Amino acid sequence: YMTQSIPTGQIDKSKKLFIASGVLAVLYAVWPLLVQGSNYLDTIFNAYDVNTQVYVFSIILEYISFLVFGVLCIVRRNNDTITTLLAGLPFLFQLIQLLSEVSHIQYWSYFILITNLLILIKLLLLPLISFTSRNNPNTAKALWIVTLLFSTIVLLFSFIYYRRLQNLLFNLVFIALIACFGKACITSSPVVEESKPLTFSDGYCDMTKHVLLLLFTFGIWQYIWIYRTTEYLNTVSGEEKRNPITKLLLCMFVPFYYIYWVYQSAKRIDALARQNGVASDISTVSTVLAVFIGFVPPILMQSKLNQICAGKGYPAYAASPAPQPTYQPQSSYQPQPNYQPQPSYQTSAAPAQPTAGGDTADELRKLKSLLDDGIITPEEFDAKKKQILGL
Repeated sequence: YMTQSIPTGQIDKSKKLFIASGVLAVLYAVWPLLVQGSNYLDTIFNAYDVNTQVYVFSIILEYISFLVFGVLCIVRRNNDTITTLLAGLPFLFQLIQLLSEVSHIQYWSYFILITNLLILIKLLLLPLISFTSRNNPNTAKALWIVTLLFSTIVLLFSFIYYRRLQNLLFNLVFIALIACFGKACITSSPVVEESKPLTFSDGYCDMTKHVLLLLFTFGIWQYIWIYRTTEYLNTVSGEEKRNPITKLLLCMFVPFYYIYWVYQSAKRIDALARQNGVASDISTVSTVLAVFIGFVPPILMQSKLNQICAGKGYPAYAASPAPQPTYQPQSSYQPQPNYQPQPSYQTSAAPAQPTAGGDTADELRKLKSLLDDGIITPEEFDAKKKQILGL
């Protein structure tokens, strides 16, 4: 990812989406308060069971928190820590409702129990979308899609159980709220996705966090991980591009497709490892484990991806292979310790130095005879004389 300023058009779009989210949140809160408000108050003041009073009071607080959240989105129109905290309040009050009814869970049908758990999960994902979009738009986008899917399942379950049009419309308002709020958070993020293919570092995930999320998020993280990993493995050269949304839906709703997805993705990880000089052969083991222990293959596959990303595969951070020794031809000539190379060019002759004694006199006599014979001029005689005498 690359951090940069948000374009003006993108800011305007996110503000409009926040306003739409706020209007939908206010509608989602005011609707049940107007329709059921008097019944809620009557139950609080007349019920003899404390758990029932807590249950109904937490329902009222949940809708009030949605009302405050909606007003905040309309007024502030941005995604920050306050937005995340207020988006998480409905989850808190929904959790209180569930805990207050623990003593009655034995009388619930599995249908009602699953519906309540799905409602709790979708409310938990709302603040997670707000938080992750500020740092990792890809993860936020996956959370957003999973939240829409869970909300759609809750809508279907509720309609099958209650068979009321009012209940159907009420859940449609929440789905529209999720659609607008998630898109607003992702659009307002200063971290924008580059158009170039994903790098290896994008596929890295801390293994401790990965394992804990696989164990304690009731499968939510596994679906997010499937979406992200499908997208990351599109970087493998020579392989057909896969749509991560399509693969996520198939893994969620088609029986045993997850096993096939593990097999194909593990093969791509092996190919990616080979392309980057890492030994890998996890496709067979991962496929067998996917049949019996579904949460183990994501651990093996992510571990191998981390090895490729952080150790061997990413060119900016990878440890380059050990250099191979290259042959250097040896010369039979061994230079002497004090050897000084001589220049290959020829220097001009140094001026003649004066000679001593009779040599000088002989040279002058020869020079004078040449002058007398007219062979040299007086000027040449004087110049040569000065040269011999060193003047």
